[in-house]
Amino acid sequence: DLPVTAPGGIYSMCWCPTGSPCQSPENFQVDTGNLTIIGPYFGQQKTCVSSQVCSFDGYGGQSLLISDRLTILDTCGTSLTLPRLPNKAISTMHAAQGSSISWGPVRATSPGGQYRMCWCAASSQCNSPKEYVVDSGSLHMIGPRLFQLQECYPGTVCSFDNFLGYGLQNGDRIMALDKCGEGNGIDGFPNGAISNAAAKDGLQYGWGDGSDSVSYHRLNTTTPGGFYRLCWCPFASSLDVCTSTIGFRVDAGALIVKGPSKQVNLFCAAGQTCRLGPWNGARLSLADKVAVVAEGATCGEAESSPLIAAGEHKAVTCNLELTTCEASLASIETQHGGAFKVCYCVSYLDVNGTDELPCSEKTEYTVWASSLQVRGPFGTQEFACVVGVSCDISVVGFMLTTQDKIKLVRKSDPCNGAPALGVPAQEVLLSSGQSSQTNAVSPLPNINNNSQTDFELGGIAASGDYKVCYCSSVLSCENTYDFGGIAGTVMVTGADATSVYVCRRSSVCTISLRGWRLGPNDRLKVIAEGGNCARDPPTFGFGTNPIWVDGRVTTFTDSTNTTSINTFILGIASVGTQEEGCDPNDVTCGYTLCYCPGIGDCSLNSQYTHTAGALRVTESIRGISEDTGYRLSSYSLGLLVDSAYPGGIIRCVAKPGPATDWGLYPDSSYFSFGPGSADLGWGTTPGEAVAGLNKVSLHLSRFVRAGQIIRTWCYLSDSSAYVYPPDLEGIQIQVSQSMRMPQASFHPSRGWHSILFRIDIKDLLVPTTGLDGGVADVRVMTAMSTETCRFMAYHMDDRVLAMTEAKDNFGNMMLTTQTLANLDTTMCNDDPACTLVVCFFGGPQEYPIQMDQTFPIIGKPALETKTLYRGALNQFRIKKTSQTPGNVSWISLSEVTSFGGVPGEGQICPPFATATAQGRNVALLPDGRSDTFALDEPTGTYFLCMLDDFMDAATASPLNNIGSFVVSDVLTNMAQSVYPSTRTTLRLDIAAKLAGIVRCVVKDPQVTAAKSNEILAEAAAASTGYQGASAAQYYALAQRTALMAWLQTNDGTLAESSVTVPAAVPPNVTAVLVLTQVVETTEVPVWCWHTATQDAKIILPSDPNGMFFPLPGQAPYAHTLPSFLWPGAAFVVYIENVADSTQSRVLLVNNSAACERSSYEQAVPVVQNMSGKEQDIKAYLIANPSKRMYCFFELPSSLPLPIKAPGDRDIEFAQSDEPSFSLIVDGVVNKYMNRGLTSNLILTGVAQLEFGQAFMITDRVYKENGGHCTPPVGIKELAQAPETVEAFIQRAAAVQLKPVPVLPSPIEGATHFVTLNEEDTRGLSIGTAYVLCYVGSRLDTTRVFNRIGQSVLVQDIITLLEKAKMPSGQDAATSQQINLLLSASLTGTVSCIATTKTLSRAPVPDEIRGDYATTLPSDFVPAFQESEVIGRKLSVPVNVANDNFSLVITANLASAANIQRMPMGVPPEVYTWCRHSQSLVVYPDDGNGIAISLQVLQAPSYSYALAGQAITQVALARNVSFPTILVVWSTPSFPVYYYDEVAFTITPTLPAGLDLSSLTGAIKSDPVPIQLTSPGLYNIKAQSKYDVLKATGAELTLSVAEPGQCSLSSIKSTEAMLSCAIQDALNFEVQAVYVLISPTSADVVAPDPVSYPCRGDASAGSESDFTCTKAGERCCCWLWTGDTASTGNYNDVRLKAGRILNNACGLQQYQRYEVMTMASGINPTLANAPTSVVSDGLFEMTVPQKKEAKPIAFEMKVNINYEATCDPVKNGAEAEQKCKDDMKAELVNLLGAPSDMIQVTGVKPR
Repeated sequence: DLPVTAPGGIYSMCWCPTGSPCQSPENFQVDTGNLTIIGPYFGQQKTCVSSQVCSFDGYGGQSLLISDRLTILDTCGTSLTLPRLPNKAISTMHAAQGSSISWGPVRATSPGGQYRMCWCAASSQCNSPKEYVVDSGSLHMIGPRLFQLQECYPGTVCSFDNFLGYGLQNGDRIMALDKCGEGNGIDGFPNGAISNAAAKDGLQYGWGDGSDSVSYHRLNTTTPGGFYRLCWCPFASSLDVCTSTIGFRVDAGALIVKGPSKQVNLFCAAGQTCRLGPWNGARLSLADKVAVVAEGATCGEAESSPLIAAGEHKAVTCNLELTTCEASLASIETQHGGAFKVCYCVSYLDVNGTDELPCSEKTEYTVWASSLQVRGPFGTQEFACVVGVSCDISVVGFMLTTQDKIKLVRKSDPCNGAPALGVPAQEVLLSSGQSSQTNAVSPLPNINNNSQTDFELGGIAASGDYKVCYCSSVLSCENTYDFGGIAGTVMVTGADATSVYVCRRSSVCTISLRGWRLGPNDRLKVIAEGGNCARDPPTFGFGTNPIWVDGRVTTFTDSTNTTSINTFILGIASVGTQEEGCDPNDVTCGYTLCYCPGIGDCSLNSQYTHTAGALRVTESIRGISEDTGYRLSSYSLGLLVDSAYPGGIIRCVAKPGPATDWGLYPDSSYFSFGPGSADLGWGTTPGEAVAGLNKVSLHLSRFVRAGQIIRTWCYLSDSSAYVYPPDLEGIQIQVSQSMRMPQASFHPSRGWHSILFRIDIKDLLVPTTGLDGGVADVRVMTAMSTETCRFMAYHMDDRVLAMTEAKDNFGNMMLTTQTLANLDTTMCNDDPACTLVVCFFGGPQEYPIQMDQTFPIIGKPALETKTLYRGALNQFRIKKTSQTPGNVSWISLSEVTSFGGVPGEGQICPPFATATAQGRNVALLPDGRSDTFALDEPTGTYFLCMLDDFMDAATASPLNNIGSFVVSDVLTNMAQSVYPSTRTTLRLDIAAKLAGIVRCVVKDPQVTAAKSNEILAEAAAASTGYQGASAAQYYALAQRTALMAWLQTNDGTLAESSVTVPAAVPPNVTAVLVLTQVVETTEVPVWCWHTATQDAKIILPSDPNGMFFPLPGQAPYAHTLPSFLWPGAAFVVYIENVADSTQSRVLLVNNSAACERSSYEQAVPVVQNMSGKEQDIKAYLIANPSKRMYCFFELPSSLPLPIKAPGDRDIEFAQSDEPSFSLIVDGVVNKYMNRGLTSNLILTGVAQLEFGQAFMITDRVYKENGGHCTPPVGIKELAQAPETVEAFIQRAAAVQLKPVPVLPSPIEGATHFVTLNEEDTRGLSIGTAYVLCYVGSRLDTTRVFNRIGQSVLVQDIITLLEKAKMPSGQDAATSQQINLLLSASLTGTVSCIATTKTLSRAPVPDEIRGDYATTLPSDFVPAFQESEVIGRKLSVPVNVANDNFSLVITANLASAANIQRMPMGVPPEVYTWCRHSQSLVVYPDDGNGIAISLQVLQAPSYSYALAGQAITQVALARNVSFPTILVVWSTPSFPVYYYDEVAFTITPTLPAGLDLSSLTGAIKSDPVPIQLTSPGLYNIKAQSKYDVLKATGAELTLSVAEPGQCSLSSIKSTEAMLSCAIQDALNFEVQAVYVLISPTSADVVAPDPVSYPCRGDASAGSESDFTCTKAGERCCCWLWTGDTASTGNYNDVRLKAGRILNNACGLQQYQRYEVMTMASGINPTLANAPTSVVSDGLFEMTVPQKKEAKPIAFEMKVNINYEATCDPVKNGAEAEQKCKDDMKAELVNLLGAPSDMIQVTGVKPR
């Protein structure tokens, strides 16, 4: 059961008989025939490029079909398909007998990789990947991996070298986009967000100027942070496809730019908390920080500004998702103004930084996240001023305005503290009532300068340093914390005014006066206590006054020379000061010291600008206590005052606390004639004081509480200058615990102008009880808070409230008003804070006491609801200012007048309890809305009574009238509508006053008459036992209830209708009541009610007999269009006797019961029968023999009504069968219609007359119309007028309207015919089915066409034209030839043409033949240029009809070069047309032709040539250029066009300095070869750019050698021997070598010929010794190497040795030298141009010391016959000497030493 997965092919079936082993192939010897395996060949290799259409030709196999399918999987037979390959990776198009496969037209965006091509036969369903089990080879998908992730930071270089993929190459690019292939590049990236060309074989990318450079640019500091897409575009030579967004379709993953997504511009005020951000962004974290830099600085480069947060970096806070972060600057961090940038660090670590911590260095703050403007002063300024002298300062800053303010505080105080006292500009503001915390100073006006504000502070009273706190005008400057900016310091020079100095009488008075920056030229003046320094002269009583600084020397007590002391010696002090009662630190007690701070000569009083403290020169009523025997009351208490002297009147005053309002000390003038506004009470002795205790009655001006501490002061009128006690604290007296503080309460608790209210006074203490005692003297008055009680008098009788004594809930006495008081707020004078106050007089002698409790006054409530509706849910709306819940009630005008009340005068509202008992109590919400409630009151006028606070109900507070309203019915009228009624439809206009739904019912008149009596009888029974109004109320309710119950039943119901009353209520709404049957009577009864009053059963009319309305007109009838119908035909209906049927619908049913069950939504709109105006058909009815009854809905709200056709008939059919037709072509019935040939359609079963019409549309259009000839426009309203039937036919019909005449005589039952001429059929499309649409009469007001007969197909003579299928290994279509496969339905000949592009129209036959220039008129314009014609093939015979045949078009190479370039991954195409000799119609008949995709032409063989000479070996010299080595093709014209182009590669990689052109294969110097390389074999491959399986190779041997390099062989003190290796090359023949000898301490010489200083004619020198010349400390030597011409074998090395004499170069002993070699010669490849190469290889040498020769005696064994040659005895004395000479010569030669260094002293035998 396993599927066959063998490769496609034809195999032999070999048989093995039973009984044989049948185990091995040898056992199967009998050939029983062939087995054909249908399927692909194995091991195929195909390539696609992600971002392009994936398609390929040449897919080989056995008997493949175009219905086979291919999918791409990781492993065949599994479910893991290649993602992002169109159509779920299943191929979409197969052609050329299955060998041409495509997944187009959608482009692939799949991940790069090697995948399996899995095949599925056409005989399988091929729906699941698991059905693709046949592995036919590899698909190489060139492209990146998916889901990669890269991160970048704004303001830094964005690059990476780990981009992964398959087949990536240098030149690929990436674009940063929101969505690949769409939109614009991400802002902030260089080069429009397109990267530089990829490097490192497609692994490395970065953004720069868009070049091939790996030098990348930084992203903008404003680059928005976000999650973007890495969109990849493949490199394609000569294809500019990576320059716009559309080329970057492949989404390789995410590129995260870490940081804020956009700038957030910020504005702050100096000294205020400043929120930085918030910033939304990508990959934000809690480790992020921000830095604030100057406005002109660059983020990532600038240090933080010290003006903000002292230059510190600020951490951020983020939400939980880390998508939004912000930072904050404390007020102390923004004390200075200016314009700044906020730079954001996204946890970035600068790898080039000095530490390993992110966000710790300026280079890590790369994101410009915000522009920050801080409005306020720059930095800190210093302003010098003098105490008492006007102080003007100018503050400079950023965005300053004349609305800014400053505040001076002591330097040690915070800016949110109290302003410094003694600053005149601030004191003025204090005096005007401004807050003591924010009495700020405004700048001078009219200064048009936003960088400076000027302030006049006046003469500051106290010395010291003051902090200038600044408030920007963007703040209110009313809050102490608004003054957070610091503009600097005001340094006020002057004396300390808070010190008290003490001197003894009759002694020298020396003052060491303290101050701030005092000077030696200052002067001191003493004046009387409380005097004025600028006016008063010096006082007497001192030896010297005024006085200069003693010794003119100032002493400073700190290092800053600010705190200072001046000493003044006043001489003998002879006049003392009052000391009793003086606090030791009270500077107002004693002489006043005045100070002149060195201004002028201090001779003028005005020059003494300020006080310097007080000077004391050292001088008794004795007590105050409570009188415990005094008769206490709530309004007076007693004191005992101890006087030291008799006489005079004692006057006393009481205060709640210290007498701070008196100034510096007590003064009797403050309470000489009574209590002040801040006093508690005042009193005197009844007569003159006595020495000792005196009784004083203290009459209170305010109530006091038991146990309260009060302060008292007294003085004797005879000694008014002295007040006891002499301080502001006073004598403390505790109020008796028996004291009671009266309390007032108001009912209600708040009110408005003209409200009626009551006052109660409790907790009252009087000396006696009963009305005849103290209570009788008590008077209570009211006043407005704008008046106060201070100006009320006891005798103002008109203001007195009549009070009566009563008991409270605990039995205690209280006072209450006898009648309701009326609030008059006239005296409030529109003061919004005005309240009613209570003024209490304890008796005629008492002061008015204003009670603490006040009656709040609020705005008078206004009743906004003017109408309520009977029976409906209602709600009052009251415009009120309070926010408390309350209650409302009402009373009718008739009720008010019935008890004699007058609206607007006195109380007309019922008590709260009465309203509750009547059911007229409704809760009121705080916003002025009442609870909703059902109102069933008679219509008429009512008054609304209100209790503003529901809590006041508990105190029996009165309700107050706040306005009137009207009660009305919701439905007020019902009348015949202005729109006419009909026999079946009643239209009524109804007047409704509320939005909602009005329901109306029509009842049968006879049923109504009977039911009316029943309802009246039921109402009478329900009211039995009741009398008067109750009986009437019960009767009416019972009648309404019974009537509503009946109206909501189906009993006698003829019609029902609901109509919506909109919120914007019109005068009338129209109810349309469509009857369910046609009644005999001419009028019917109607009732209506509103949903708002349905629960209350309020009906119009309330009469059970209803209100009768007439029914005019005749019954409706239905007509069909067309009238000629058959079962299944579509038709429409129009209605007769209905005035307006625009909303009417009709439905076909089989009986009246089915009609009753029908709904309006199921029905179809009718048409209007308008002569001359064809109607829009919204929907069709379909004729059905089982449904012949019309079910009619006049309106959407109508009930269904069965109606008839005229004559009281149902639907009738003209015939029972559908009409049909036959196709006649050339007199013969034909199955197909041919283009361009006349055809006749003969019709059977159609309408008899000749009024019929017909047209033809395609079967597709018919289906799009929903199975109709003309489309219905739909039931919904359209925004514009729909297309008419006539317009539709003109637009969509393939054959326009044709008449349907009668045949002269019937033909086999056919009676009519339609003729289609040549023009009609010529425009038909091949292979398309057409439908014949017919209507029986063109005279119908609205024509309804129906399909008749079956669809008819259209065909042409040429039935097949496509690319031929070729055997494996052969290409069907290339730039050389095109093989086509054709088929024709007729014999004859076929001619074809192929062009490089599509045409604007199909070519005419003459253009296909190519003779159009001579056969057609001279003004004929061809569809192409001849240069665009690839080729023609003419008159190919068609011998067998409907059989396939081949045709070959040979390509014109010149025209092939014009083949259009296609996008990457899409093969180029040529376009073909053919014509059959028996037809004038060209196939295909459009300008697109049949597209034939071309295949890559295999590259021919090639070789290399240099300067026109073929070469196989390339031997080069280092650093020497040469002409480009070119490729020579065996086919000279290759490649003809771009698709045949190849890309050259070489293995291994060329040495550095050499470059292989991937375009041409040429080898060139880049700029010169620099990498030494031994001879090696290099493989060059010319790889097709568009087919990885097509490549052609070649080989070269290549090397790079050093042309000349010398080294040290030996060195002595006198000479050096050098050995030089010489190697010639193609581009360099060496003729000489040069060496440059330099001390190692000398400057370095660059290793290039230009810098090399050695030059000389080497050819004139020796070939064994170097010729040398000395040049300063250097020496130049050269050696001629010969003129040897190259033999072509460049692998041999020539060795040359040479000697350098040390003295020729002046080489010094022990000196170390560096030697540089240069080879010189000619370049044969460049016309023997002179060439030099300096070797990189240096060597060093040290010249040894030349030593004096010292003999070394040694013995040597010499292998000679002594006796025979050297023995002097045997051979004479000269023989011994000769042996010595011979041995010396041999040693000289052997050792290479000079002859004078060797001496042979003797020869002896051994």
